[in-house]
Amino acid sequence: MILAKFNSNIGQNYPYNLNNPEINEIKVDFAAGGQPYQVGIWDATGPGGTPGTLLWQSASATSAPGTAFISVPNISVSGDYFVGVRQTGTTNVSFGYQSESPIRPQTFYFTSPTGNTVWTDFAPNSPFRFSIEVTVRIPVPPNCAINFSPADGQSLTCNTPILSWGSGGGAPTGYSVYLSTNQADVASLAPAALVASYPAQTATTFNPERSLQIQYITGL
Repeated sequence: MILAKFNSNIGQNYPYNLNNPEINEIKVDFAAGGQPYQVGIWDATGPGGTPGTLLWQSASATSAPGTAFISVPNISVSGDYFVGVRQTGTTNVSFGYQSESPIRPQTFYFTSPTGNTVWTDFAPNSPFRFSIEVTVRIPVPPNCAINFSPADGQSLTCNTPILSWGSGGGAPTGYSVYLSTNQADVASLAPAALVASYPAQTATTFNPERSLQIQYITGL
């Protein structure tokens, strides 16, 4: 069994910062075909950050020369994790490799026989890497909000203003509201101008809860 380490950091911007990334496909290269194998995903909770708990494993498949594309049911990963191939037969499954010299330490591991939990690092003696990749599901961001009240550029004078808008579609889960006397802060989504955000702000209205006696710039 051969594994490669990956790292999956949560994104910084909405909607990529809501949940841990999810793997929906594994791509692995083979030099020859006709042999049974399985692919899997492991966390990095083993000794010294080596492979630990099996998070998901595919059904048995048969290798073919070239790249195999294996669908994965959106498996959530966090931090370091490993993706690899189990050879389930007695004949070499002919894993694909790529040159890498010097090889990165604590990144590529192998063990034998299948099921063994003692992992051997490719580094420093093997100047090649296991040829495997993952595809991460990219969530589709919702459409922009619509039907703003007050409308863009409109002046509003009252003691109890309520800002409102409508969903533009795409199943938004919440909104971020920016409010400032500085238009540049709103346009740049400056943290100092952020007054409400998901998960607290799920409604399509916002009450500033203060008398707006000077001109404010708002944005969503």
